[in-house]
Amino acid sequence: MKRAFLLLLSAVSLMFASCGHEDDPTVIKGMIIHYTTTDGNPIVLPDESAFNVEIMEHTYSTIHFKDNLTEAGDWAFSECATLLTVKIPNSVTKIGDGAFSQCEALEEVVLSNRLTHLGESAFFGCFNLSSFSGKYATKDGRCLVVDGELRHFAPKGLTEYTIPSEATVIGYDVFYSCTRLKSVNIHSKVTEIKDYAFYYCEGLKSVYCYATTPPTLGTSVFDNNDDGDVPIGCKIYVPSDSVDKYKIATNWKRYAKYINGI
Repeated sequence: MKRAFLLLLSAVSLMFASCGHEDDPTVIKGMIIHYTTTDGNPIVLPDESAFNVEIMEHTYSTIHFKDNLTEAGDWAFSECATLLTVKIPNSVTKIGDGAFSQCEALEEVVLSNRLTHLGESAFFGCFNLSSFSGKYATKDGRCLVVDGELRHFAPKGLTEYTIPSEATVIGYDVFYSCTRLKSVNIHSKVTEIKDYAFYYCEGLKSVYCYATTPPTLGTSVFDNNDDGDVPIGCKIYVPSDSVDKYKIATNWKRYAKYINGI
């Protein structure tokens, strides 16, 4: 009888442990997304079908899924205006296009270490972002670099920035509308700057590009508006011996009058 009671007590204890605190190692963390909001209320998801498994419960700080979540699909959290921080569980391997786009209050993102796919414009328009950590995050916590391409930038509080050494490509619209950014340093190993990378950075005053061979330049990279103007007073500085190369290179030549030798 005593043995049966002890077995029953152990079973009950195990049952409660499985529902314990998030730091409890018995919790299956792959089922839960933890987050905070600016107002303490639950976020309103635009489309629950963006997740590959059913949501069992959604409270003020967690989203609990029926099975291990592996995908936060396209636009999953898009325009969740009060979302402040979010921690993606390690079961997630894919974040879709625009998944967190236009989350205007979002400050901090912890990404799954098992990510294998990070969609285009996943954090587009998140101008309050100050920190990335987890898979693809750079040492300074300000960028996500995927296979050498700088895909996303956390701009909050920065007026100048140096492209991380692990990035050889600056991705599509990465710095789009970072209006407080005044100066950018692009190291010599960068070989490509994609379309709209610095579009509408209206405060930009200096761009230092150290590559002796002009990187491949996309469309409207430094434009401040649809007319093709650059920000007022902006200068582009390149190695002195390469000034002429830059001034005739594809798309760089549009900015010829702004290009100066270092």
